Amino acid sequence: MNKKKDEDQNKSDNLQKNKDKQAKSKDKQIKNKQTKIDSKSKKAKQETTNNVTKTKVNIFGDEYIIKGEEPEKYIQNIANFVNAEIDEVAEQLNSRLNRMKIMVLVSMKLTDKYYKSQKENNKLQNNLKKGKANYEKLKSQYEQLLNKHNELQKEYDNLAKEYESFLEEFDSSKED
Repeated sequence: MNKKKDEDQNKSDNLQKNKDKQAKSKDKQIKNKQTKIDSKSKKAKQETTNNVTKTKVNIFGDEYIIKGEEPEKYIQNIANFVNAEIDEVAEQLNSRLNRMKIMVLVSMKLTDKYYKSQKENNKLQNNLKKGKANYEKLKSQYEQLLNKHNELQKEYDNLAKEYESFLEEFDSSKED
């Protein structure tokens, strides 16, 4: 009878050990799944953090979807600018040219504007560098003059003291 109790106890212990193993295994599986979910969630957050926007625009009668990091309003403004340039060229030529040639001429015009603005930007950058260099030179001269002024002020103060001392001696010698 004791033997049977021992056997039953062993069976019960073995069942409990198996249950514990299964529970640990399930815990591992859950942790692995959670890690994968967290990883996917981080990737999704990274994609949305890039702030890529899709903006539908109409240029020269054709619809485009533009992807970019700039706000939708900015992209719309760019499209409006391009359309204004196209309209201007088309109007100047009385629409005698086909769409492709108009687009090429607009591209040339915009590229010309870009190069001219780059040239102007470079000119302004050079002027800024010269201005900074001139500022540094003037600042250095100012500091030198300020130092000289301070030296002269000290010398003046010393001479003023000597003069006061001299006047006191002179006045006291007059009284004698």
